This record gives sequence, structure tokens and C-alpha cells, in this order.
Amino acid sequence: MTSAPFSHSCRRSLTERNHVSRTFAGLLALCFPLLTPAGAGIAAEPAAAARTEVPAEHAGAAGAQAPIFAPRATLTLPALEQEVAAGDSRITRGALDAELAEVDRRRSRLYENPTFDAGSSVAVGPLNPSSLSRFGDTPQTNVGLSYRFLLGKRGPRRERADAAAMAARASFTSLMREETFGLARVLGRMALQTLRSEALGRFLREEEETLKLTEARLASGFATPLDLDRLQLELARLDQQRIANSAQLQSALADCTTFVGRPCIGFPSAEEARVFVRRWSTSPVPDLKALAARPDLQALDAMAHAAEAAARGADALRVPDPTVRLGYIRDQATSAGNQPNTLALSLSLPLTLLDHGQADSAEAGARAREAREERARLLRAAEARAAALHTALRGHLERQRLLEKAAIPRAESVVQSLTQAASARLISLTDVIQARRSLTDLVMDETDSMGDAFETYLDLLLEISPTEGGPASRRSRTNGSLKTEDSLKQLEN
Repeated sequence: MTSAPFSHSCRRSLTERNHVSRTFAGLLALCFPLLTPAGAGIAAEPAAAARTEVPAEHAGAAGAQAPIFAPRATLTLPALEQEVAAGDSRITRGALDAELAEVDRRRSRLYENPTFDAGSSVAVGPLNPSSLSRFGDTPQTNVGLSYRFLLGKRGPRRERADAAAMAARASFTSLMREETFGLARVLGRMALQTLRSEALGRFLREEEETLKLTEARLASGFATPLDLDRLQLELARLDQQRIANSAQLQSALADCTTFVGRPCIGFPSAEEARVFVRRWSTSPVPDLKALAARPDLQALDAMAHAAEAAARGADALRVPDPTVRLGYIRDQATSAGNQPNTLALSLSLPLTLLDHGQADSAEAGARAREAREERARLLRAAEARAAALHTALRGHLERQRLLEKAAIPRAESVVQSLTQAASARLISLTDVIQARRSLTDLVMDETDSMGDAFETYLDLLLEISPTEGGPASRRSRTNGSLKTEDSLKQLEN
């Protein structure tokens, strides 16, 4: 009898609590728009197309309203970077290091705190004259304020903190780019597996139709059991390729989840996957002049500046830092001729005779040299690798063009002619099986060539461009931002 009123009161309490929570969230969004998800709406707009709701087949695993990542052909590098920034847990440490370096930079602007001291003295033993009161006439009290003045050290400290903060930001930018390109590689794998699944499904359907035709011909005496066995073997080969491809696609989806922090689904169609791969692999290649502005090279340059500033700060330890003290003394032994009130000004200097920063200076100098040498080595290696990748990309695109324009159309024509001849019972089905296997291999080779061009372009883009590159934000052609022939001409120029 009491359960209904109790449940009603609980529901009313929860409703009121939710209303208060929504009101508080609204006030928070008005006062602090950058701290709320609504404040990030403009920044996250390019990636909004990749967020949707879980479809029915995924609702059981992730919840009916859980957000998912749905790749599209129009995804750009900034959109992928926003996805990584929102969901990749591996960038948390880099973000923390950058934030702590910024805190240290602000700390370097602060001055040291002054020092306050106080003391009191009381006479012991026989008093002179003996008529004095030990606690009324002899106590002496003194207070003081001292401050150490740094000479030639604040400037190098600020420079070191500024360079260290710049290095931390550049390192975080480099980490973000590596993770962003990691997500792009995973999406490329997903796109290639989607293309392979579509091609294998088409070939399987064709082989199943041929199998039915062969069974009918075997029943009428116009085929041999060997033809049927060969077709079944071919079907088994294609089916195991389809299963393996499906497993690889699921593995790519799992890898995608680690980058975006939520469930991933595949491309909606093979055409969408093809456009995604081609838009990246046929986009314009950045200029080699952008190589020196890579964030990891900038980080090493900033580290060298920080070490050089630390070396200057260590050399400044040769100059002693004076400590000035202003004190006040209250003396009650006036009967002995002492002054009741006294001001004292003192100066103290450390003697930098033994340790004057020589070890710290040597360590900072070694760090600076190592950072400079590492930057020079990376720059030389990047220039040589970029040239090799440039040549490799041209080769992959040339292979893709030959497969697309010559080999595959010719193989399709041969399969069509042989299939017609086999239907007319002019040739054996073995010739059709071999021709279709060749066509399957060529289609898989075309997919591999697109994947190789995609991977090589990502390597080249990561090697050269720090802030630019990648496909345009708008799809200009059906098959990507550039045709294969246009991309080859751009590479040659």
C-alpha cells in the first residue's frame, strides 16, 4: 500500500533534481562557454559529420544512444585531428607536459619571496649593575627583512622556460600529427578491406552462378565432375579470402576505436571507400620547403635554445647574488648606555670560489649540442626519405594507372568472351575459371596499388608538411581531388 506513494515521490524528486541540473548546466554554459561541450561546437564542426547514433545492429554492444564514428570520403586532416583530440587517450600525457611547461614559464616571471626574521636575547649570569631587572631591563629584541637580488640569472631563466614551453607545445603538436596520421592509416585499411570485400562478393556471386550452370550441364552430360570440383575449389578459395578480409576489417575497426575513443563502423559503400583512398593518394604533394617547419624539428630547435639559456644561467652563477637585510633592534638596557632603538643594514655575498656553475654549464652545453645534432640528422634523413617517397609514389600511381586503364579492362573482356564461349559449349569451363582467377588477382593488385599509394602519400605528407597537405575539404571530382594522370603530372613537375 505504501509502495505507490513512495515511487511517486521518488520520481518527483528525480525530476526536480534533473531540472536543477539542467538549469545549472545552462548557467555554466553561459558563464564559461569554453568549459562546456556547447562552447566547442564551432571548433568541432568539421568532424560533426563523422558523429552519429549507433544503428540497430550495434545497439546491443554500445547502447542505443551511444555516439559512434562513421568514416566518410570527405574527411580531411583537420577533421581527423579533432577526432583524435577528442577521443585518443594516448595524447593525455603530451597535453599534460605542455600544460606543465606553460606553468613553469609563468613561474619563471615570479620574483623570490623576501625573508622575515625575528629574535630576542636575555642576559644570563650576574647583572651589571646588579640593580637591573633581568626580564624588565636587559632583554633585546630584533626583527629584520632580507631579500636576495639575482644578478644576471632571471633573463636566462625566463628564456629557458620560454624555450621549454615552446618545445613542449611542438612535441605535443608532433604527437597529435602522428596520432592523426595513425587514424588516417587505419581508415585507409578499412577502405581497402571494404573494396576487397565488394570485389570478392561480386566474384563469389559470379562463381555461384557458374556452379549452378555447371551442375545443370553435368546433369545433361555436357560437363565433367572434374569441372565441378574445380569450381568448388575456386569457390572455397574465394570464400576463405572473404572470411580473412572480414577478420582484417574487424581488426581495423578495433584499431579505429583506440584513436577516436568510441565504436567505429565501416564505410557505407565501396564507392565511398574508393573516393576516400583516392582523394588522399592523388592530392597535391607539399613543397619540400615546409620540411624545416616540422613540429618535431621545431621541438629540437626549442630544446637547444632552452639548453643554451640554461648554460648562460649556469655561467651567471659566477656572479654572487647579494642579500640585503634591513633590521630593527629594540634594546631595553638603556641604563648601561645602550640605544633603545637601532636600525641595521647588512649585506652578505656568497663566495663562488669552488662551485660556480661549471658542471651545470657543461651539462647544458652537451644537451644543446645533442639537440642541434639530432635536428640536423633528422633533417638530412627527412630530405633523403622525402625524395625516395616521392619516387615511390610516382611508381605506385603509374602501376595503378596501368591496372585501371589497361590490364583490368582487358581481363574483363577476356572473361566475358570466354564465358560466352563456354555458354555456347565451345570451350571448357577450366579456361573460364583461370581467366576469372587472373581477373581476381588483377583487381586485388589494383586495390593493393591504391593502398600502397595511400600509405606512401601519408608517409610523404608526414615527412614534409607540418600544417598543410591532405585532401581538400570539398570533393572536386567523383574519383577524388585529382585524377591519377593529373597526380602523375604534378609529381613529375
